[in-house]
Amino acid sequence: MCLMLQELTQMLPKNQNVRETLFTRADPLVFRIAAYIAAIGVAASDMLLAGAWWAILAATGLVAAACFIFPARSPQDEFRKKILAALRCVRFSSVWMRLGCAIFLILIVSVLDYYVRFELGREFNIFLLPIFLVSLLFGLPLAILTWLLSFIVVYFAVIPPRYGFGISELKEFAELISFFYLGLMTLTVPVLVRASAAVDE
Repeated sequence: MCLMLQELTQMLPKNQNVRETLFTRADPLVFRIAAYIAAIGVAASDMLLAGAWWAILAATGLVAAACFIFPARSPQDEFRKKILAALRCVRFSSVWMRLGCAIFLILIVSVLDYYVRFELGREFNIFLLPIFLVSLLFGLPLAILTWLLSFIVVYFAVIPPRYGFGISELKEFAELISFFYLGLMTLTVPVLVRASAAVDE
């Protein structure tokens, strides 16, 4: 009996260590490296599918900006603390307000695409921006909805034949699948950044 009690007392600290390890925060550096790799993967995939080479620079720049906004360690300066407090309020605002912001971003991008015609390698690349921003500011559930709404807009207004849901060529179908894949990959990048942030709930 004494031997059993001794064994139990010896096991207790080990179990305590395991329990503490399970609830410790993961290394932010791992998430940040994964975010950069995912962003470069999106840009490289786009480049292989006839996108612009400088998309890799743009993607890494977006991740660097996201990492600056959401630092891995709690910021000491008041300015960044205020920015984070404002972004936290935005993230936890009402569902309708967040949904309205997401739809507004898609509409802004649609108007810009119609009137300005940005040369971003491929016309639909500009629609990846609202997916990234919504994922960064509002989280994954709304980012998935933004991705699906952007997909519908791209299908209707960007992929030929414009302003219709018909597909007449294999190239058009390939463009549609490309955007579907790139949008899905894009929304995961901010998730990794937020997972590494020190002040994220």
